[in-house]
Amino acid sequence: MAENIIRVVGCVVLASTLVLTQGFLAGIPLGSDDGVAVALTKAEKKEVIIRRAVAKAARKAARAAEKAGEKAEEAAQAAREAAQAAREAAQAAREAAEATEKEVDEATKDEATQGQP
Repeated sequence: MAENIIRVVGCVVLASTLVLTQGFLAGIPLGSDDGVAVALTKAEKKEVIIRRAVAKAARKAARAAEKAGEKAEEAAQAAREAAQAAREAAQAAREAAEATEKEVDEATKDEATQGQP
């Protein structure tokens, strides 16, 4: 049993060594070199600056568009509320006109009945 374990561990070590060696021979770095400082040319520096400025302007425009959308929604809600208030006022005016008309009709009938003996 111990021989099998030793043999398996040996095979794993040999396989990983071969894989790493193959990677080094192929030129694939073992770790990432993202953190390594690389000198940029003037054109590349300008390009980076321009990219940052464009990204900043895009973020600013997106925020402005979002705020404008919110204000438009608020304005639309206010317009709906104003329209509802206008409908209610028109209904109240109709009811008042009907009530006035009934009062006029009743007053006319009363006058007509008072005038005849």
